[in-house]
Amino acid sequence: MDRTHLNHIIRDMSKLFACPECGHYYAADNINFRGYFRDLYFLQLSCPGHLSMLGVAKVTTLKKGVKIEKALELMEDDAEQFADELLRFIHSGNTFKQVWGEAARINQK
Repeated sequence: MDRTHLNHIIRDMSKLFACPECGHYYAADNINFRGYFRDLYFLQLSCPGHLSMLGVAKVTTLKKGVKIEKALELMEDDAEQFADELLRFIHSGNTFKQVWGEAARINQK
């Protein structure tokens, strides 16, 4: 992906995410691309004078352009805690398939 394409995506993402403290949408200049995994783009969202957030957007490539949807917003502290918990889970030897299989069995009772 080239920088111009990424800048267009970030500009479009600025219309999806709003600061929870003041309600203003994040300016494209205050959205920093942090990486992606498959079709999920991870963004650092900053609003001057307010807390930073982690934003996750799902980007789907279409025949004509892209479709962008907001997938998740987390306050910075929550994002760090989520990352720590995910790493602990990965290192525990469990798999999502095992955990979700167990959850499905419990919900069926």
